[in-house]
This record gives sequence, C-alpha cells and structure tokens, in this order.
Amino acid sequence: MPSDRQHTTVRRFLSLIVRVLLVASTLVLGLLSLPGGRWPLLALVSLLPLGLALHNSSRTECFVYAYACGFLGWIASTGGLIGGLSSYSRISSGAAAALVVLACAGLALPYGVFGLLYGRFQWMAGRRGALKTAACLTVVLSFFPSPLPLDRFLQYLSSVFLICPFATS
Repeated sequence: MPSDRQHTTVRRFLSLIVRVLLVASTLVLGLLSLPGGRWPLLALVSLLPLGLALHNSSRTECFVYAYACGFLGWIASTGGLIGGLSSYSRISSGAAAALVVLACAGLALPYGVFGLLYGRFQWMAGRRGALKTAACLTVVLSFFPSPLPLDRFLQYLSSVFLICPFATS
C-alpha cells in the first residue's frame, strides 16, 4: 500500500504536468491570436491558462512559469527573424540564433517580474483578484516594454556587420 509520502510526490508531479500544460496552452492560444491569424479574438482568453497555472504556486514557480511563457512566446513569434538577421547582416545562423535568443530572454523579463509579483501577493485569493492581476500585468508590460535597449543593440550589431564585413569571417 502506498504511503502518504508517495501520494504527495505523485500529486506534486501531476500538478507540475497540469501547470506546464496550462502554460503551453497559453502559448498556443497566443500564437493563434496573432495579427493576421484566423482567430484574433482568442487574445481575450489567451492568458487565462497562465493565470490558472500561477494560482496557488510558490513565488519561484510563478516566476518560472511566467518567464518561460514570455520567453517561449517571444521565441515562437520571432521564428523567421533568425534567417532574416543572418542574411541581412551577413553573420552565421548560429550567431543570429544566439542574438535572437538573447533578445527574447531580455524581452521576457517583464513576464518574470509579473510572475514574481503575483507569487508574492497572490491577488486571486482576495477581492477583485482578476482586476488586480490584469492591472499588474498591464503596468509591468507598459513600463517595461523593452527592459534592455535590445532594439538599438541589434541595430548596432547589424550596422557593424554591414560596415565591417570582415568581422563576420
């Protein structure tokens, strides 16, 4: 007969699997709702699964889920950028991929900050929780749309590689 410890381990594992699937469904709904897609109205509910994944999670788990969702969302939505950056700036595909990954990692930071704040305050447990959570995400993304000057950094790198083509060899 299984012990209580085994039940707890199985329950935590199943909870992790469900939360990862919720984050993945947020990504899929977000990608389906991108402009020019067939279902733009899915944007209205695309963050709901992420909210369910964050509910009753620890501060660290909230950060990981929210940051991973932001990072993977940016990676998925900038898929064609690697080839374009590689051919435009005449750098290798590996270097272009590294730049895109670094840019996406920086652009996902506000989502991680949101996860930390949500994990700290657990707004959904109180009154007007959905409003507080939505306001926090809106404010964080508005004040930190690009926490690092990545757009200028990428412009600088592409101009350096265009002006100095020998730097790419």
